[in-house]
Amino acid sequence: MATGSADPWHLIPIGVLSVIFVIHLLSYVATGPRRAGQFFSKLGLRRNKKSLEEARRQREAKTTELGAYADLYQNAEESAAEIETALDAFAPEFKEEMRPQLKDYLGQVLLLAKTANELDGIIGDIPVEALKKDKAELRTKLEKASPAMRAEYEDSIKEVEAQEESFKALNEQRELIDLRLRSSVNQIQQLRLDLAKAKAADKEREASLPESLISSVRSRSEELSNYIEDLKKGHLEALADPFEELEKAQNDQTSLNKKPS
Repeated sequence: MATGSADPWHLIPIGVLSVIFVIHLLSYVATGPRRAGQFFSKLGLRRNKKSLEEARRQREAKTTELGAYADLYQNAEESAAEIETALDAFAPEFKEEMRPQLKDYLGQVLLLAKTANELDGIIGDIPVEALKKDKAELRTKLEKASPAMRAEYEDSIKEVEAQEESFKALNEQRELIDLRLRSSVNQIQQLRLDLAKAKAADKEREASLPESLISSVRSRSEELSNYIEDLKKGHLEALADPFEELEKAQNDQTSLNKKPS
């Protein structure tokens, strides 16, 4: 059945959905001496063989942690680094003010990427097909059950169906997180493009852009933060603990199987 004691998936706590914020961000090493130097400088690493190996290990660890979403986060991180570099060129006085805003924004993007990857793993461990098979078997037994047993089988079927609905909601939530993650990466890439355009525009616009850019990053970071808090306090918690409930339903079903129909 779907939740035998030998199956490890049901032991995964649903609490993993409330991924804690990660403030300490690891930078990726880009190609090319100029960008590599900038990244190493921010990390406090020397440009020697040992430092290169350390940076490579950090990058590999990040890829493992974020799974299929590692490239998305790297794109956001590179865009943030390019924004800082551009500010160095024509508005260095705003760089220090912009840096914490970018860090906060990247923190939100990182959290979304980690959450999406965690959800992928959990959803992949859920035996949806086994649930369908269990429900079909219960319905078959229901047709042959005595009047005294029919209510028990009907309740078990309802419990399995409730879990199927929970898993459907979980998958939909994962899709929403994926969409929000991609939108967030697109937004910071657009900010990078806006800054590049401003450098080629008139001086009046160039002078006003840094403040506008900082305000935009701050606003979008706050929006992401509110979304994530809502996610943690509402949507995901509303799913309760489908693993615990499913295990209970399966145990009830096992007891029924031992009774004569």
